[in-house]
Formats: sequence, C-alpha cells, structure tokens
Amino acid sequence: MHVFPHVDTTAAEAAAAAEAASRAAPESVPPEELVLLCAPEALEKHFPRRLASFAQKQALLKLLRAAAARCAACEAALAALTPLTDTDQAFYERAVALPEKIALLQAAMEAQVTAGGLTRVEQEGVLAQLKDKADEAQAAASAAVQEGKAVKADKLVALHASLVARRDAVSAIKAIAPAVKHEKELRALRAQLAELEKIEACRGLQPLETVRKLRDKPGVIEQIDAIYAANKGWFEDEEAFQKRMKAAGKPSSATAAKAPTGGGAPSSVFSAPKQAAARPKASAAKTGTSNVWAALGNE
Repeated sequence: MHVFPHVDTTAAEAAAAAEAASRAAPESVPPEELVLLCAPEALEKHFPRRLASFAQKQALLKLLRAAAARCAACEAALAALTPLTDTDQAFYERAVALPEKIALLQAAMEAQVTAGGLTRVEQEGVLAQLKDKADEAQAAASAAVQEGKAVKADKLVALHASLVARRDAVSAIKAIAPAVKHEKELRALRAQLAELEKIEACRGLQPLETVRKLRDKPGVIEQIDAIYAANKGWFEDEEAFQKRMKAAGKPSSATAAKAPTGGGAPSSVFSAPKQAAARPKASAAKTGTSNVWAALGNE
C-alpha cells in the first residue's frame, strides 16, 4: 500500500498569484496593491513616470512603513502560535520585500533632495519636518545630559547637528516649478477651448463657418482629459494635482492668439502615451541605505 503525503499548495498558489499580479499592466491593479506585490526592481522602474515627485515618494514611504508594521504584527502573532485571520494572512502573503523597497525609496528621496528636485511646497514641508526632528533630538540630548547618560547625549548631539546641516542644505536649494507633461499642447488646447466657448456663448447670428468650428469641441476636451490622465501619478494629492494642472493650462495671450480655431478635431496635437508594464525580475537584490531621510515620511 502506498501512502501519499498531503501537500498544501495554498502558499504556492498565493505566491504565483502575487507574481502574476505584479506582472500585470499597472492599470489593472490599484497602485496600493501593486507596490506591495512587485519586486524592488519593478518598483524602481515606476519612479520616473508614476512616482516622480518627492511628495509622491513620501506618501508611498508612509504606506510601505504601515504595511511593514502590519507584517511585523503578523509575524509576532505567528511566533506566538496565534492563527492569522484570513485578511491578515492574505495581506502577509502579498507584501513582498518591504524592507528592501523602503530602503530603495529612502535612497531615491535622498538623491532627489540632493539634486534639488523639490517644489516650493515640498521644500517647505521637508524643512518643517527637519526642524521638528532637530528640536526633538536637542530636547532628548538635554534630557540625556541631565540623566548623566553621556554616550547617549553625544549621539543625540551629533544627530541634531546632522539634522541642522541637512535643514540648511535644503533651505539653500532653489525650488523647482511643478512639472507638467505636454504643457505646450495643453496651453494650446486651453486657448482653443476658450475660443470655442466664446463662440458658443455668443447670442447673435454668426457665419456658418464659425458655427461649424464647434464640432471640434468634444475632441479638444478629450485631448485635455488625456493630458490630465498622462500627468496623474500615484499617491498624488488631488488638490495639489488640480492646482498644478490648472496653472499649466492657463493660456498666455500669445498662445491664445496662435491657437488653432478651424478645421477638424485636432487629433494630431496630442496623443496619449501607451502604457507599458514593468516586469520584475525573479529575485530582488537587497538594497540598503542610511541617511537622515529615514526620519521623514512618518507623518
């Protein structure tokens, strides 16, 4: 008689499902899910296009840290032989290489600040966080001195000096304007739309040729929407996004004067870029970093 051992394929199936999801097109998987499933190399490929700003990276860092804390709680429960709920078990199996992704993200944030890639709002936010951290370090150093803990006090004094130096360096950076893809095309389309709306609002009789220009309006609106979609990144604050796009979309007087107002729908003005999914490698190399930016992103 042959006895075959029972093989539990649940874990293997979950891993295969996670791998398949991480290879899927980004549009088919929510960003909050994709950043947990994908390998660190795949996440890094999304930085230039979908996580370009410092604020977006900071929001992702907050999400990954929360996920790491939840995974740590799951591991503590398993170590205590406490079974996980189905929800926690599924989450634990989906979260891939969180420490490596956190370290990679912190390194990218450090590089972005060093390169001067902060907008004015981002710069002010970083300065405020660095000030708070420096004040905390200074207060902790004073407390350590009073308690007679010289070694701890020296470390805190060094940390305070490092944070102050970093704050001064960030303060000296010249802030950049929020980037907008296809800004020139957006301005032209805005100007064209304004002209069409002016025709539409006119109550008097107009030449037939002028009225026919209104046929272009749906196409213009569609192209503006496509530019908005191309600019929308992951974890970007909606209010900040709308403000950024509104500022870029205001046509100057020169642009308005040159805006096309006749012919067919301006399909050649802008074409939405094709979406390409980043395919992660089979294994993730561990990435490490150590800098004061590890103190940021906790808010």
